[in-house]
Amino acid sequence: MSKDCRWPKYPRAWKRISRTIRRLANGRCERCGQSSEQLSVHHLGVPYADGTPGNPEDKHDIRRENLICTCLACHESYEPITRISARRRLKKARRRAKLEAHQALGIGTGLVPCFPGYLDFLAR
Repeated sequence: MSKDCRWPKYPRAWKRISRTIRRLANGRCERCGQSSEQLSVHHLGVPYADGTPGNPEDKHDIRRENLICTCLACHESYEPITRISARRRLKKARRRAKLEAHQALGIGTGLVPCFPGYLDFLAR
């Protein structure tokens, strides 16, 4: 499956959808039944009614039977969310450190300023 940068990972209304699923779960994990303050929504990848297989990576498949409200421990058993979030934090910290190093050295970040007459300015 190729990634298309114009196709966002989650649908626009994901916050509202997620809130609705968590509200329907009534503060309980739908997998283990334990009550929890921190619940998350997971895509199961349930097959469609016509027999087409579902895909848990398709975040735009927001059918109710495809979504489950889980506590963080149960969500961790489906996918390693703590590892994913740790990787994101590390990537963000590296980008921030690189930007700060560039600013300390007084060099640019690779972005080219674009303003009217810029090419004329360079030609001088």
